[in-house]
Amino acid sequence: MKLTFLGACRMVTGSNYLLEHDGVKILVDCGMIQGEQFTEDKNYDEFSFQPGDISAVVITHAHIDHCGRVPRLVREGFSGKIIASHATLDFAYLMLEDSAHVIQMDAEQAGYPPLYVQEDVTRTAELFHGVNYHEPVTVGPFTIELFDAGHILGSAFIRIMVGGKTIVFSGDLGNPPVPLLKPTEQLPATDYLVMESTYGSKVHEPAQERKLLLRSAIYETVTMRGTLLIPAFALERTQEILYELNDLVEHKDIPPIPIFIDSPLAIKATRVYPKYNQWFNQETRYLIANGDDVFKFNGLKFTSSVQESRAIAQVKAPKVILAGSGMMQGGRVRYHAKLYLSDFRNQVLIVGYQV
Repeated sequence: MKLTFLGACRMVTGSNYLLEHDGVKILVDCGMIQGEQFTEDKNYDEFSFQPGDISAVVITHAHIDHCGRVPRLVREGFSGKIIASHATLDFAYLMLEDSAHVIQMDAEQAGYPPLYVQEDVTRTAELFHGVNYHEPVTVGPFTIELFDAGHILGSAFIRIMVGGKTIVFSGDLGNPPVPLLKPTEQLPATDYLVMESTYGSKVHEPAQERKLLLRSAIYETVTMRGTLLIPAFALERTQEILYELNDLVEHKDIPPIPIFIDSPLAIKATRVYPKYNQWFNQETRYLIANGDDVFKFNGLKFTSSVQESRAIAQVKAPKVILAGSGMMQGGRVRYHAKLYLSDFRNQVLIVGYQV
């Protein structure tokens, strides 16, 4: 067994690992490199392998830094299976479709060819091979099994058995207890472990404290009659915030004010969630079984179109806007930032990782 680290080494993004045995090659993740322009340009570097030689790609989860270069892989000759949980593949299609759109616009502005286009995403989806947790799948000498990582809906850490040895790739792990999801599963016995360490040096505040910070920010916004802008990743972080807001609204822990989800991608992703509610934690499944739609509450409005997005400015403060992108590198959040941040009554609440 030979393992080559090709991404997410000494950096957070661009997850990509090559595993070889007896002439068979598979990849774990093939993610987009994100950050400053110089860093992102590395997405155009040649792969250190021939895409056509890869038998399968195993995707840990649908965040773009773990799956964002897969359509480029397909474009350059990969034709094997793309293995992931069913939820991950549903989300990955949405994420890659959005990514292709952004890449196309950026490439046109910069005057260089796009990394991939929508047709490549369509061809990528034709190679999707969905599996359940704990459902082994064989690729040549490799036996691959997914376990619930508790990071986002459908996320997995990957156990691969080959040549009498076992290796586990953690992907990104959850930070239990979290809204919506079950905790990360226990790690089975393994010989080798490839482990993420994004927050390896940080002790997170308790979940209840995060909720109180959200509540406090909303109260400050109401007092100042301002706007609270929350840059949020379209997948998982937006849904977690929605869950917390639903609880605050239903228990009357915050005043009734307009709350906007201003991200077409986040809206599409949120609509996928009910399809996989068997992977929600016990508390969330109990709420749903008793008639509580955790992604719908009084005052909430989804704004899909550009016209609806621009109309938010006509709504009197106080109000809350969740918009992408989570790192404020693009998307509608930048429009809102320009519009609101010069006013001392308004504030930004950072709820996710920043490169």
